Amino acid sequence: MDCGCSLLPAAGVDRLVSSPRGGGRKVLLFVLADDMPLQTDGAQVYRTVVVRAPADLARLGPFIEKVRVHWVGSNFSTNFQARVISEYSVNGEIWSAPSEILPGQLADGQVVGNYFTTDNQFSLNMRYSIQTQNEAGTSIETGRVTAVLEVVLKS
Repeated sequence: MDCGCSLLPAAGVDRLVSSPRGGGRKVLLFVLADDMPLQTDGAQVYRTVVVRAPADLARLGPFIEKVRVHWVGSNFSTNFQARVISEYSVNGEIWSAPSEILPGQLADGQVVGNYFTTDNQFSLNMRYSIQTQNEAGTSIETGRVTAVLEVVLKS
C-alpha cells in the first residue's frame, strides 16, 4: 500500500524527511542506532550507552507534537534489556529527569512504540538516549539494536 510519502536517502544522513502529499504534518526521522552492538555493565540499573542530540532538533522542541521509536532488537542475550528515553533542557546545561519513550525491550524482535505526547516534555533542547541494564543477574549481557526516532511536528 502506498502511504503517499517520499523519504530522502539515508546514506550518511542523520535525518530523513517525509511529507505527505498535499501538505499535512511534517515528519522527521532520526537514526539513534543502526544495528549497533550494545552491552550492559552487569548491573540491574539502567545505564546510558548511546546519547543523541540531533542538531536538527535544536530549538525545535516547542514545535514537536509527538515522538515514537521504531525498534529492532537482535541477538539479545538472556538478561539483556534496553529502552529509549527522552530528556529536555531550556538552556542546554540543566537536563530534565528522563522520560521513557520506549519501555524496556527484553527479546529479539521489532516494535513500533506508542506516541509520546507529553507537551511539557518538549523544550528548546532535546536529547534521546538508549539505556541498557541486566533484567536479572550480574554478568555482562549483549544485544544489537536499531532504533529510529519519529518526530511529528505540529501542523
